Amino acid sequence: MTLHLRLKKLRGLRQFTQQQMADLLHMSRSAYTKVEADPGKCRLELLHRIAAVLQVQPTLLISSAPNEVTHWNDFDLMLESAFHHLSVKLAVVAYDDLTLEQVGLITSKGFGSREAYEDTPLRGRLYSYGPRQIIDRMMRELGYSTLFEHHLVQHPTWLAHWERYQRDVASKKAAGGRPGEVQPHHADEVELDEQTYLVVFMLTLTMPDGSEQHLELAQRDIPEGMDEEQALQQIIRSRGAVEGGILCYSVDGYTPFDSTVIVTDIYAK
Repeated sequence: MTLHLRLKKLRGLRQFTQQQMADLLHMSRSAYTKVEADPGKCRLELLHRIAAVLQVQPTLLISSAPNEVTHWNDFDLMLESAFHHLSVKLAVVAYDDLTLEQVGLITSKGFGSREAYEDTPLRGRLYSYGPRQIIDRMMRELGYSTLFEHHLVQHPTWLAHWERYQRDVASKKAAGGRPGEVQPHHADEVELDEQTYLVVFMLTLTMPDGSEQHLELAQRDIPEGMDEEQALQQIIRSRGAVEGGILCYSVDGYTPFDSTVIVTDIYAK
């Protein structure tokens, strides 16, 4: 699916008109219409804003290999949209509520201290209601399993989710449980978030020739005693830019954009 159709599909899933999209992006309807008609010329900063409005990952709007079979088709996007919509219910077990068995598990994974355990957007590593349960609900209650049974889903991420779901169903049947029923958490069954979280600022620089540079700067690489705005000003000076700005930030680490430079030394030219 082309980016043009992908944008239209995502907007339709959110039930936004072009005027509503324009209002949310603080631009005129005619300007947004041009973006949707030819998003390939859209600035990276605007694509990030559009992704935020549509509540999807920016990678859905930026593809470095448009001819790969891993394209998101309409059904892939439907699944992704539903998953993000239901993700507002994600929840974790509070550190003080962990059992000794669970503490042993997270300690073996390197999250035994309160600081390490709570260093996530949800302030916890062990889900009481996690992504796997969201997908289970999508398959059982919302009927999305039909898409897989009719081979309408193509994206490998969702095919992997489907395979995992089928294994879980088979395992519960073998154990004598009812498919889809909620089981109590055990140390070897709980859903553990092992992702490494990292605050990364996404920057844009305007160079003297009018071109733009897109950079990413991790908070951990900002010198002690300096905040992100001061770091931005130093990068502008060291790289000889006319101006620059912070577009947004992420807690999920670096983004996989080929055109983005990762800054590890703000004083380097």
